[in-house]
Amino acid sequence: MPPTTNMILSSSHWDTGFWKIEPSLEHACDCRRSCVPFASLLAALVLMSTSQNPYSYLREDEPESSDDAPADAEEPEAPPTSDLAFDDDGVGEELRHADEGELDAAPFGIIQIDDAGVVQFYNRYESNLSGVDPEDAVGTNFFTELAPCSNNPLFLGRFKDGVREGELDEYFTYTFTYKMRPTLVDVHLYRDTAGNNWILIQKR
Repeated sequence: MPPTTNMILSSSHWDTGFWKIEPSLEHACDCRRSCVPFASLLAALVLMSTSQNPYSYLREDEPESSDDAPADAEEPEAPPTSDLAFDDDGVGEELRHADEGELDAAPFGIIQIDDAGVVQFYNRYESNLSGVDPEDAVGTNFFTELAPCSNNPLFLGRFKDGVREGELDEYFTYTFTYKMRPTLVDVHLYRDTAGNNWILIQKR
């Protein structure tokens, strides 16, 4: 029976991070030759046991986060909407509390004029109906320049009466003909409690 090789794992010192493996003294003659391969194997096992995870190479690499990723693009603002309605009983007083965006988004024509008939506001609906740009309309006289076909007792006459009396709330049907094909519309002339004059127009 071949001689048994006795190995001593010495804890008395540390050798470059490994436990030092020494053959026992009684077999110092031939043991070193037979123990070198075993010692190398044991050292490798000790190294694996002291590593964090011998199978770490099997893990999938996690995607790296990038600080340069583009931020989400800002969503465009929704266009303004309007709750104004031509047929509402209180629409005349609602006009002075609405902002220009709401007035411009109304589904009917809205024109604000002073006591002399000069246009102060001209919304998008009315611009599309008449073909006149709001910038061109503001500052002109509605009855003599912008829509001279309204310069008559039926339209201008009612407006003057309301301004003189300080109260105006008139509905009537009218046909616009100036610089446009004859267009039948409903008209509402209104003077609010703050003294603002409004012409509301809805195509029939």
